[in-house]
Amino acid sequence: MATLRIPNVPASVRDTLTQRAKSRGLSLEDYIRNYLVDTCARSDKEEVLRRIDERRASLPKIDIRSLIDRSDDGRF
Repeated sequence: MATLRIPNVPASVRDTLTQRAKSRGLSLEDYIRNYLVDTCARSDKEEVLRRIDERRASLPKIDIRSLIDRSDDGRF
């Protein structure tokens, strides 16, 4: 496993993380490790949007005008 060092974390953030860890019965290190692992296991917004764009590009193009025309003449 890699070791991370994060300098200049505001004291209020450290205190919040420490309290959250304590309320879950975890050390600060274990809490932050779990948080990072869980966060990386989920897709972030950019990944989701990229996948949506890729799927959208593979869909057939729909001509809205032709659908409206079909609807107007009773073929739809």
